[in-house]
Order: sequence, then structure tokens, then C-alpha cells
Amino acid sequence: MNENQVDDVDVLLNQWAELQQPSAEHLEAVRQRIEDALKNDPAHAIVLPAAEPSRWRSAAPLLLATAAALVALISAAVWIGRDIDSNVGSNRTKIAAAPETDSIAEPIERFSDEQREQKWILLCELDRLFDGKRVWFAETESDVVLGGDDRPLASDVAAETTVAMRMVLAKRTSATNPWERVWAADVISRSDQVVRFLTDDPQQPTASFTAWAHLLPDGLVACDVDLKWDNGISAQLSDSLLLSPNDTTPGASLSIDGVEYRLFHAVSLLKEPQT
Repeated sequence: MNENQVDDVDVLLNQWAELQQPSAEHLEAVRQRIEDALKNDPAHAIVLPAAEPSRWRSAAPLLLATAAALVALISAAVWIGRDIDSNVGSNRTKIAAAPETDSIAEPIERFSDEQREQKWILLCELDRLFDGKRVWFAETESDVVLGGDDRPLASDVAAETTVAMRMVLAKRTSATNPWERVWAADVISRSDQVVRFLTDDPQQPTASFTAWAHLLPDGLVACDVDLKWDNGISAQLSDSLLLSPNDTTPGASLSIDGVEYRLFHAVSLLKEPQT
């Protein structure tokens, strides 16, 4: 591809991005609708179709276009009430202890620098759209879940620490077999913000998920996670852990009919990318 062809592609991409931009009136109507729903019940979350994972690895301008497309989809989604226990960690199946060393590769990866930058940009765009509300979002295999609450001012949100949490539920039939992913999610939220949502899609088991993270003075992140899932057999795992940013950590596990299920965690702190 020569230089002229590259320029032509850039022009086409810019034209496409402009066409995807919703009007100011449409954005205002969407923003007002979501704010009204959050005021009525802050525990509600909105579920949108997720972009394919490869699209989230594109350059920042394309990510912004994706964010605009994400917002445009909100008007077609349905706000649904979920009866989710707000006590993070209640009725826990097992609290994670330090697991034995496992030579089998963990089914979870750290957040890359590019992923942290992209998720930060997307959260900033959502903050801008919703005028400083405490927005959070989560990405599963096939859904994007958007939620938040109406409490602080924009200046309060800007001063808060943003935490990226990655959770993977995996299973294996023996200690010598590789892990197989069952359910996974990336959650982007503020420190001390409770995230609750349900997922029901064909690519993953039906799941009820609750998470909370708090940045400690020593730099560790305290996390509470509770996951209930149903893939033909209903089960639950919960963790209360101190996690080191940019590390991966195995968590709670249980055995069902000879199959081991375990949670895996990774956290990272998001901040404005250096230019």
C-alpha cells in the first residue's frame, strides 16, 4: 500500500467516524433518559452488544468512534431491574486462601498499557457525556454493561482513583489439565464504587456478578468479588483479596462432580496517558 492509498484510507475512516456521530439532540435525550433511570433505581445497569475484542485494540481515534457508537446504541437498549444482594460477600461459598504453586498457565492476562489507555479514554468519554456522574462499565465476552449513580459532582469524580478489574472463572478436570475459561469480565470503576450486574448471553453461563475495589495507602487494592453462575449447575464463588496492581492472582475455588472451578484476578490503576 503506497502513501496515497494510506491517505485515502484515513479519509474514509474519518468520514465513517463522522457518520457514526449521533446528533447533539440525540445525545442529550439519551443522557437524560439514563439519568432519570439511575435516579429511579441506581442499581440498574444497561446491557449493550460488545464490540469484537480486536476492535478494542485499535488506535485511540477509532476507540473514540467506538465510544460514540456505544452511546448511540443506548437508546435502543432496555433498562432492567435486577434483584441483586447489595452486601458484597454475603453467603460466600469460600474465601480465597493462598493457593499452592501451580505449573499450569493461568487463564488470565495482565492489562496491557494499550488496554489501560483505551479504557481510560472510554471512561472519560462516558464521564463527559453524563456530566460527571459516577459511571462504570464492564465488558464480557459478548456484552458491554453500563451503570453508575448520581451522587458526586464532576470535580469529585475527577479526583477519584479509577480501578480496572479483570475476573476470569475457569475450570479443569485435573491438576495436570489446562484451564478452560467459563466466564470473564473486565470492570472499570472508581475506588469504593459497587458494581452489580447480570449477564445472560449464549457465549457464557448466566451470571450474577458483584464487585468492589478500594485503593489502600500502601498501593495495594482491596477487592471483594462475588460471582454466581449457572451453566447447567448453579454455583457461587467469592473472594476478599488484597491485590497488587499489574499482577495476576488465583482466588477461591470449589469442586463440582470432579471438576475444579477457580476465580482468577488482575487489577490495574488507570490514569491519564502521558503525551
